[in-house]
Amino acid sequence: MEANGEAEEENRREFPRQRSGAECICVLAGRESRVVLVDVSCGGAKLRFHEADAAMAALLPVPRDIVISDEHSVMPATVMWAGGGLAGCRFHQHLSLDEVGRMMNGHFRLEVPEPSEQAFEAKAAPRAEERVAPPAEPDGAADAEARLEAEMEARIKAMIEADMEAESTLPS
Repeated sequence: MEANGEAEEENRREFPRQRSGAECICVLAGRESRVVLVDVSCGGAKLRFHEADAAMAALLPVPRDIVISDEHSVMPATVMWAGGGLAGCRFHQHLSLDEVGRMMNGHFRLEVPEPSEQAFEAKAAPRAEERVAPPAEPDGAADAEARLEAEMEARIKAMIEADMEAESTLPS
């Protein structure tokens, strides 16, 4: 009995999951598709992609940043695992219960931003001449992370503005 209790302890998550089944729009490589929200909590979500092969190609290797948004919130997340047309993501900031509720009703859009050349260069192996030179400052990693966060924020803002512009051109 004790071993079973230990297993239950290990399987507990910080937030309870809510099963959903809501469908929403997913943008993969500039193309819209459908994704089903399998379950969601304040800390993360499990997603099932209709175009599994395209989704896995866009999400792998993990971790991979994605942006989930609705008319009220932008919810950046990181895909922590993906396979077989399913993916699990962790939100960068815990969602409110209102945000969880809106997601469960299918009122959201998921985008997988293309990796930028700058982000790729930051992760690429240094060239030989860069390996021998000491870093310019000890906080170089923190500065690179701050630049990447600013870039992600700019991308999110651009996506929201594009969505707002697209909505304003729709006939009433």
